[in-house]
Amino acid sequence: MTIEERIKRIHELQDSIKEKENAIAELKAGVAILGNELDTLSDELLHEMISNEDKEIKVDDLVASYFCKSEFSYGDEKALLQYFKDHNMTSYITTKVTESINKTALKKDLKLNQDLKESLNTFVGDRKVEYVVVTTEENHQRMLEHIEESKKGK
Repeated sequence: MTIEERIKRIHELQDSIKEKENAIAELKAGVAILGNELDTLSDELLHEMISNEDKEIKVDDLVASYFCKSEFSYGDEKALLQYFKDHNMTSYITTKVTESINKTALKKDLKLNQDLKESLNTFVGDRKVEYVVVTTEENHQRMLEHIEESKKGK
């Protein structure tokens, strides 16, 4: 390849890269717009399903399912960690390079020990998470089977 050919090829490649980067930017903008519309419609559907007390709606080969689950949330982790230290509750503390809360052990015991849960109510709490899943009937059945299998595993 001659110097002139290299120069022309470099310029072609630079132009091609710019074109592709512009196309990527346009696609990302399109994805953001679609994502916003999806979020808005999902929120609207969730509110409609809640107010109509619908757990499942079928439309053609699609199924919209309402789910509600409780998630455990931690407030001030440092204060909770200090509480565990002050009350000699070391089973809820894990030490790696730094100390942190042993969330697995804590979550398990909070489900079983109401006194523990009440003693920590200023540090931790439950929150309700509601959401809607829209999928095909086939995937809906798989999802239900998966949920059932995970319940058996507990």
